[in-house]
Amino acid sequence: MILGGNARLTKAHPDLRRLVEKVAETWELVVLEVARTPERQAELVAQGKSKTLQSKHLIQADGFAHAIDLAPLPVDWNDRARWYYFGGFCVATAIRLGLPVLWGGDWNRNTQVTDQTFNDLDHLELY
Repeated sequence: MILGGNARLTKAHPDLRRLVEKVAETWELVVLEVARTPERQAELVAQGKSKTLQSKHLIQADGFAHAIDLAPLPVDWNDRARWYYFGGFCVATAIRLGLPVLWGGDWNRNTQVTDQTFNDLDHLELY
């Protein structure tokens, strides 16, 4: 089950939509955010919730956002173990689908989560 997904997912790159639909076959999830305006992105950077003004949440040249924020239901921001499990599941699903995805819990894609200086555990993006 995907909550908040249909309208938001229309702005997501088709590969991300495919990933979300596949993950939702196993997990109940909510789509938190897909496309952002430059103003919204600047606000998130100012709040320390994002690190770049060049986010892939911004609509790219192909007309789609190349990033998505997802959460497993029920959402518990304090259950880090569950976030790591969910993130790993999303990455493994992307690999199975042949999609180049970066997860905000392993920015350098070295499969180590303890070397991160900025965690964005609900974030997935195409690279």
